[in-house]
Amino acid sequence: MNIDDFKKCNKPKYQSQLFRFKSEILNLLSENYSHEKIQKFLQLAGIKTSRRNVTRFISSLQKVESQVTTTKEIKNTTTVVEKIEHQKKPEPKQKASSMFLDSNIPNNEVVEPDYSKFKY
Repeated sequence: MNIDDFKKCNKPKYQSQLFRFKSEILNLLSENYSHEKIQKFLQLAGIKTSRRNVTRFISSLQKVESQVTTTKEIKNTTTVVEKIEHQKKPEPKQKASSMFLDSNIPNNEVVEPDYSKFKY
């Protein structure tokens, strides 16, 4: 069963009339119209609703948008972490054990560094 089949068999219980005007409401919000002005617009469009219902509808839209944004951020973060974890770590140019094989220092001999080469 795909999502279209599911939707045909299972209709939502209730959907607000305001969903038909979702894009217009979001447009008005983005242009800083008040909830009261948005309600007046809806009344002119033939939708009888209260300012409180408009406020609830807008809050539900913002809540859903917030959840979607958070989900996208989590997916992006996970992808970045996976990419970092899967990156091949660079191999050292020379292994530590072989670095000292060519030195003139006998095994277990303590050697003082030449401090004159350091700048203070």
